[in-house]
Amino acid sequence: MVVRFLNTLLSLAFAMHSPSVKQVVVLLPAAVGLAHFFVSLGHPETFTDLITQPWYYVDLAFISAISFVILFYCLLVHTNLDNKLPLRKVPAKRLLWQAGFGVFIPVFLSFLLTFAYMSFILNQDIRTTSFFVYEFPISIVVILMINLVLIVFSLWVVENPVKSQSFPSTLLASQGNRTVPLSIRTIATFSKEGDHYLITTFDLQQYISPNHLEELEAMVSSRDFFRANRQMLVHRAACGHFTTDRSGKLTLHLSIKPDEPISISQKRAAEFRSWLAQ
Repeated sequence: MVVRFLNTLLSLAFAMHSPSVKQVVVLLPAAVGLAHFFVSLGHPETFTDLITQPWYYVDLAFISAISFVILFYCLLVHTNLDNKLPLRKVPAKRLLWQAGFGVFIPVFLSFLLTFAYMSFILNQDIRTTSFFVYEFPISIVVILMINLVLIVFSLWVVENPVKSQSFPSTLLASQGNRTVPLSIRTIATFSKEGDHYLITTFDLQQYISPNHLEELEAMVSSRDFFRANRQMLVHRAACGHFTTDRSGKLTLHLSIKPDEPISISQKRAAEFRSWLAQ
């Protein structure tokens, strides 16, 4: 059981996916809003009175930074748990990990950061403040609510992407002076070679795509294609076999081009194995 726990922990660590830029942008105003809530907690002054106090902006800046760290960490953990432990497939195990990594650690982290702020910036003894009476209990409730919102969002959106997302069945590509409609089913790989983005079919025909690799990745299903590295997207059916070196890095040999191996980094190795086993 201990070995299983360590294996899962290592898998999560090596397959971490950071939240998107849009998600991070949303976290910024949320962090400021939370910071204002905690700063004004226990203060009878109105908002207009608070914004005239110099100490308010100092507290707001540091508490906003702490709130952002906690929010970012919660989102990071939740995103990776969604990939490794889908709630609908392993609910008990997922909730256990969510409680540990998504609740307990953020609570402990918020305490450490607040303690550091009070001790080194404000020169206050946290035991003489109202932190354990007001801020700390409420921060636990807030972190629980954050996890609840993320789980509900995951159940209704993340784990049901097929219902809201469709992909084209054909892509346009060029070969010489011809423009050819290619069925997605015939495509083995998308790759970047120099300034060109190539499409290679299962019968080894090559075409030039007008789209960037990031655009092509968004146009095909992630169940069929995997982003092996910065230069290549590979179809599941094109995967022949792979080997693993001591560092955990994978070398993938394609069924269509067995003599041209593809390198998959250690960080993406666990995700690739999981994707290939689906």
